[in-house]
Amino acid sequence: MNAIETKNLEVSRGTFHLGPIDFYVKEGEIFAILGRTGSGKTVLLETIAGFYQEQYEGDVFVFGEDGYDLTPDTRNMGFVYQDAGLFPHLTVEQNIAYGLKMHKVDKETIEEKVSYITDLLSISKIRKQYPATISGGEKQRTALARSLVMNPKILLLDEPFSALDPATRQKMYEEMRRIHKEFNCTIVFVTHDFSEAQTLADTVGIMLHGKMKAIVEADRLFEKEFEDEDIKEFLRGYKMTKKELFDLIIEKFTDLPEVKAILDEKVEIKAKSLTPEEAIGNTERKDYPILTGKDVMIEATYNGVSGQAFTSAPADFSGTLADIMKLDYENDDHAAGLLIAAINAVMGSLGLCDRMIHCKNEGPKLCGREIGKYVKENYEDPKVLVVGYQPSIIENLTSQGTKTRALDLDPNNVGQERCGIIIEHGVDDMADAIEWADMILCTGSTVCNGTLVDYMDLGKPTYFFGTSLAGTAELLGLKRLCFPDLQ
Repeated sequence: MNAIETKNLEVSRGTFHLGPIDFYVKEGEIFAILGRTGSGKTVLLETIAGFYQEQYEGDVFVFGEDGYDLTPDTRNMGFVYQDAGLFPHLTVEQNIAYGLKMHKVDKETIEEKVSYITDLLSISKIRKQYPATISGGEKQRTALARSLVMNPKILLLDEPFSALDPATRQKMYEEMRRIHKEFNCTIVFVTHDFSEAQTLADTVGIMLHGKMKAIVEADRLFEKEFEDEDIKEFLRGYKMTKKELFDLIIEKFTDLPEVKAILDEKVEIKAKSLTPEEAIGNTERKDYPILTGKDVMIEATYNGVSGQAFTSAPADFSGTLADIMKLDYENDDHAAGLLIAAINAVMGSLGLCDRMIHCKNEGPKLCGREIGKYVKENYEDPKVLVVGYQPSIIENLTSQGTKTRALDLDPNNVGQERCGIIIEHGVDDMADAIEWADMILCTGSTVCNGTLVDYMDLGKPTYFFGTSLAGTAELLGLKRLCFPDLQ
């Protein structure tokens, strides 16, 4: 049976018109409504909930019953908005119990239900607190509890996780999966986040310009060939944001069974900035970015194992893995570098990745030679794009006659001849250079500033070099060129 079905549904709200929309949600599935801001996602969700009773044309069916005959309180649905919508003058437990009291449920049953749901969502300790004193994640759990305590058959969520920090968002994703399993309910959620839709949903409905343009299985969102030009443009225009990148890395990292076992432990991560000599030793050539002050190496240590990452915003740190998960990766470059170094250290300690420490002395020179050799042996006369000024790699490629272009952001390099080629601008010339190239060699430090997203899923061979990407490459399935024992 379908939990929700609409036929020729149309709704007008001011100058905005929704529809006509024909779609259905199967009982028990998780359905994502994906689209840009202003596409009508929330209006559709509110119409399903019965908020615009007698203000729409067409049909809405809830488990086969005509929506015209069902008021919002008889549809057995829970609704949670992005801002949680808690009553500020009521405590957490009073917010949760509000619906039960309105339905005149006896006190003993209310206490029983509130205790059960607060235990389930791990908010028992904040029952007596007011919304102003609790965190964003706790507010969302309270809002979910207020809906779930009514035992709804359908749960409607309007971008419920978009305002949360990455670590809390990942925990809420886990809560949502657990809720779905525990309550055996149908979940429909609105999002503009592609990765969130793919991570959580069974099925995705693409909404554009007030219409449901397509419905597709979540894992085929980028595989299915669409004929509709609006959908093609929408999907072409998608590029993972820095926030989405770090959300994905954290999700993959915290989903590892070995990492789950230590997330709540008081394990300490220590991090510090390294001097150029500590990072790469004494090298023959002196034009590596770390020697010119353009890059700084940060090193994190976990259980005696070190992991490194290049960053432009170093700082020392001492704290737990849980502390690192709470940092603002989107807006704080230090937090991003620290996370990547810590992931390298932890995964290295657990035996899940290797080569987390930069090669020293003549190692970088030998690495450049090995990369040039790899390209020559595996590709026939390729056009190679090097992302990030790495002189040893560029020199080895150009000296063996490989057609080479290189991108960088350092104004001291851009427009200058280096190693036999002119270094191009990392933003202005990127699109043309990518189109020109047969293969790409990209510095792994792009993960720290988020520009890694520009070089993922390009449809041509792309290899990442260096230590920064050690753990992330394993988590995201990226190809890595890094040669061991070149010290």
